[in-house]
Amino acid sequence: MLPRALHCTNCGQVPLDHWTGLKCPKPPMPLGWIIGITKDRLEDTDHAGGQITATRLLTCPRQTLIEDFVRPLAEDPDFGLVFDPTRFNSARFGTAVHADIAANTPGGYKEIRFPMEGQEPTVLDVGAGVTCAVAGRIDFISPDTITVEDYKTHSETAHKFKYNAKAGKDAELRVQYSIYKALVEASVPGIKIEKGRVWHGAMTSAKHPAPPWFDREVEFMPLVQCGEIRPYGSKYKVREIIRMYQWALGEIGKIEAPMYSAQWYGVFTEIIRGVPMVGETMFGGEKCLTYCGPAQEFCFYTAERRMRVA
Repeated sequence: MLPRALHCTNCGQVPLDHWTGLKCPKPPMPLGWIIGITKDRLEDTDHAGGQITATRLLTCPRQTLIEDFVRPLAEDPDFGLVFDPTRFNSARFGTAVHADIAANTPGGYKEIRFPMEGQEPTVLDVGAGVTCAVAGRIDFISPDTITVEDYKTHSETAHKFKYNAKAGKDAELRVQYSIYKALVEASVPGIKIEKGRVWHGAMTSAKHPAPPWFDREVEFMPLVQCGEIRPYGSKYKVREIIRMYQWALGEIGKIEAPMYSAQWYGVFTEIIRGVPMVGETMFGGEKCLTYCGPAQEFCFYTAERRMRVA
């Protein structure tokens, strides 16, 4: 992601060096925390260039494509995305937890990226004639290479819900793990992943009904069944989301104007208009309004919608 500006809770819209240049008179969070969030998001190479990952199959394609391809235009200072690091505070806690666990866990294989070095992306068949090259990063594979693990961090309220719901049977989590299983087995001859385990963690009070961390087994499902899942109550199936990505990326690849020029974005905007607003059908509509992030303004512009004002 390459935004045109940042948003500061106390200063409004600010230039990209607002915090790194020590220009903010009243940072909304500790300075190092803000800069860490910003670097983590803006320098993310795992989620860039329209790359399709296991988790991106479970979210809105418009959001992904806008964040990956919309950049500032020198001739139009109002064009581009605005990044607010406070919207990513919870995600940053998760990133820090992942790094700490990886640094201190003995044995096993940690933070494994697929495709592995020197390999082509694995193409998965999710049924109905839909195939897709998928990338991914797995938190942990056990030393005996039969178990994959992932770590999820939550608020106290969400943690309690996950604990009471016996989290691990979520359809979205099963899709993610089933793709991880397929990636590992296709990339490393002889490995057979037999188990999936998710760890849920939160900063809990002494009287909280759930322990600070608990694990649940995740059941795998056939990839064809993965293609049938409608993530987070979406109107669209995973395989339909894949088709949206493939159509849009194919059309983007046909744009003849110089990449990231005003003419290029004219065509790009029309392509985005052709991609359904999947997010407004997720989480009862809250994905689009509450959880979209930097892409929302551009997305609403292409859809001729008004932004919701708090």
